[in-house]
Amino acid sequence: MKRIIFFLLTITTIFVISACGSEDNSAEVDLTMETEAIESTLTVSGETNLPNGTLLTYEVSHLDDFEKYSTGEIEVIDGDYHTEIDISDWPEGDINVWLAFQTILGTTVEQPKEVIEKYGEMGENLEGDNVTDGDMKRIELEETVSK
Repeated sequence: MKRIIFFLLTITTIFVISACGSEDNSAEVDLTMETEAIESTLTVSGETNLPNGTLLTYEVSHLDDFEKYSTGEIEVIDGDYHTEIDISDWPEGDINVWLAFQTILGTTVEQPKEVIEKYGEMGENLEGDNVTDGDMKRIELEETVSK
Protein backbone atom coordinates (compact mmCIF):
# COMPACT_ATOMS: atom_id res chain seq x y z
CA MET A 1 0.00 0.00 0.00
CA LYS A 2 2.85 2.37 0.84
CA ARG A 3 4.39 1.71 -2.56
CA ILE A 4 1.15 2.62 -4.32
CA ILE A 5 0.83 5.89 -2.36
CA PHE A 6 4.48 6.72 -3.04
CA PHE A 7 3.99 5.95 -6.74
CA LEU A 8 0.87 8.15 -6.94
CA LEU A 9 2.61 11.03 -5.13
CA THR A 10 5.58 10.76 -7.49
CA ILE A 11 3.35 10.81 -10.58
CA THR A 12 1.34 13.76 -9.20
CA THR A 13 4.54 15.71 -8.50
CA ILE A 14 5.80 15.09 -12.03
CA PHE A 15 2.50 16.33 -13.52
CA VAL A 16 2.54 19.47 -11.35
CA ILE A 17 6.14 20.28 -12.30
CA SER A 18 5.39 19.66 -15.99
CA ALA A 19 2.34 21.92 -15.91
CA CYS A 20 4.30 24.73 -14.28
CA GLY A 21 7.04 24.36 -16.85
CA SER A 22 4.63 24.72 -19.75
CA GLU A 23 3.91 28.38 -18.91
CA ASP A 24 5.37 30.84 -21.43
CA ASN A 25 8.30 32.34 -19.56
CA SER A 26 10.03 33.56 -22.70
CA ALA A 27 11.09 37.20 -22.63
CA GLU A 28 11.08 37.37 -26.44
CA VAL A 29 8.66 40.04 -27.62
CA ASP A 30 6.91 40.21 -30.99
CA LEU A 31 5.65 43.70 -31.80
CA THR A 32 4.21 45.08 -35.04
CA MET A 33 3.04 48.58 -35.92
CA GLU A 34 0.71 49.92 -38.59
CA THR A 35 0.09 53.63 -39.11
CA GLU A 36 -2.49 55.39 -41.23
CA ALA A 37 -3.31 59.09 -41.55
CA ILE A 38 -6.74 59.79 -42.99
CA GLU A 39 -7.99 63.36 -42.95
CA SER A 40 -8.01 64.42 -39.28
CA THR A 41 -7.04 61.13 -37.63
CA LEU A 42 -3.75 59.27 -37.26
CA THR A 43 -4.28 55.63 -36.34
CA VAL A 44 -1.51 53.62 -34.65
CA SER A 45 -2.20 49.92 -34.13
CA GLY A 46 -0.59 46.51 -34.14
CA GLU A 47 -0.18 43.10 -32.60
CA THR A 48 2.08 41.75 -29.88
CA ASN A 49 2.62 38.81 -27.58
CA LEU A 50 3.02 41.13 -24.57
CA PRO A 51 0.71 40.40 -21.61
CA ASN A 52 -2.64 42.13 -21.19
CA GLY A 53 -2.29 45.48 -19.47
CA THR A 54 1.21 46.16 -20.81
CA LEU A 55 1.67 49.79 -21.80
CA LEU A 56 3.34 50.88 -25.02
CA THR A 57 4.58 54.44 -25.19
CA TYR A 58 4.44 56.59 -28.32
CA GLU A 59 5.64 59.91 -29.67
CA VAL A 60 4.16 61.44 -32.81
CA SER A 61 5.65 64.56 -34.37
CA HIS A 62 5.25 66.57 -37.56
CA LEU A 63 8.59 66.71 -39.38
CA ASP A 64 8.13 70.30 -40.60
CA ASP A 65 6.14 71.86 -37.74
CA PHE A 66 7.88 71.02 -34.45
CA GLU A 67 5.02 72.46 -32.40
CA LYS A 68 2.78 69.65 -33.62
CA TYR A 69 3.41 66.55 -31.52
CA SER A 70 1.57 64.08 -29.33
CA THR A 71 2.73 61.57 -26.71
CA GLY A 72 1.00 58.92 -24.67
CA GLU A 73 0.56 55.28 -23.75
CA ILE A 74 -1.47 52.52 -25.39
CA GLU A 75 -2.67 49.47 -23.43
CA VAL A 76 -2.27 45.97 -24.86
CA ILE A 77 -5.54 44.01 -24.81
CA ASP A 78 -5.69 40.41 -26.04
CA GLY A 79 -2.55 40.79 -28.17
CA ASP A 80 -3.68 43.99 -29.89
CA TYR A 81 -3.26 47.71 -29.34
CA HIS A 82 -4.92 50.68 -31.03
CA THR A 83 -5.12 54.44 -30.64
CA GLU A 84 -6.38 57.35 -32.69
CA ILE A 85 -4.71 60.76 -32.53
CA ASP A 86 -6.44 63.96 -33.62
CA ILE A 87 -4.29 65.68 -36.26
CA SER A 88 -7.03 67.93 -37.63
CA ASP A 89 -5.03 71.11 -36.99
CA TRP A 90 -1.76 69.67 -38.30
CA PRO A 91 -0.50 70.84 -41.70
CA GLU A 92 -0.02 68.42 -44.57
CA GLY A 93 3.36 66.72 -44.65
CA ASP A 94 5.30 63.88 -43.08
CA ILE A 95 4.60 62.68 -39.55
CA ASN A 96 7.07 60.57 -37.57
CA VAL A 97 5.58 57.84 -35.36
CA TRP A 98 7.82 56.27 -32.68
CA LEU A 99 6.48 53.38 -30.58
CA ALA A 100 8.28 51.51 -27.81
CA PHE A 101 7.87 48.83 -25.21
CA GLN A 102 9.98 49.68 -22.20
CA THR A 103 9.70 48.81 -18.54
CA ILE A 104 10.20 52.39 -17.34
CA LEU A 105 7.83 54.86 -18.92
CA GLY A 106 9.30 58.07 -17.49
CA THR A 107 5.90 59.31 -16.36
CA THR A 108 3.59 58.80 -13.42
CA VAL A 109 2.24 55.76 -15.29
CA GLU A 110 3.89 52.42 -14.50
CA GLN A 111 3.97 49.01 -16.13
CA PRO A 112 2.05 46.26 -14.28
CA LYS A 113 4.09 44.38 -11.68
CA GLU A 114 3.95 41.15 -13.74
CA VAL A 115 5.55 42.91 -16.72
CA ILE A 116 8.44 44.20 -14.59
CA GLU A 117 8.95 40.73 -13.08
CA LYS A 118 9.06 39.06 -16.51
CA TYR A 119 11.22 41.55 -18.44
CA GLY A 120 13.30 43.04 -15.60
CA GLU A 121 13.31 46.50 -14.04
CA MET A 122 15.52 47.88 -16.80
CA GLY A 123 14.37 45.45 -19.50
CA GLU A 124 17.44 43.30 -18.94
CA ASN A 125 15.54 40.09 -19.81
CA LEU A 126 14.05 41.52 -23.00
CA GLU A 127 14.67 39.66 -26.28
CA GLY A 128 13.39 39.98 -29.84
CA ASP A 129 13.65 42.02 -33.01
CA ASN A 130 14.28 45.75 -32.69
CA VAL A 131 15.71 45.53 -29.16
CA THR A 132 17.92 48.50 -28.41
CA ASP A 133 20.50 48.37 -25.68
CA GLY A 134 21.50 51.43 -23.69
CA ASP A 135 20.86 52.41 -20.09
CA MET A 136 17.87 50.12 -20.43
CA LYS A 137 16.74 47.63 -23.05
CA ARG A 138 13.58 48.38 -25.00
CA ILE A 139 11.89 47.53 -28.28
CA GLU A 140 11.47 50.45 -30.66
CA LEU A 141 9.55 50.79 -33.91
CA GLU A 142 9.50 53.92 -36.06
CA GLU A 143 7.60 54.88 -39.19
CA THR A 144 6.88 57.97 -41.24
CA VAL A 145 3.38 58.54 -42.60
CA SER A 146 2.09 61.39 -44.79
CA LYS A 147 -0.97 63.46 -44.09
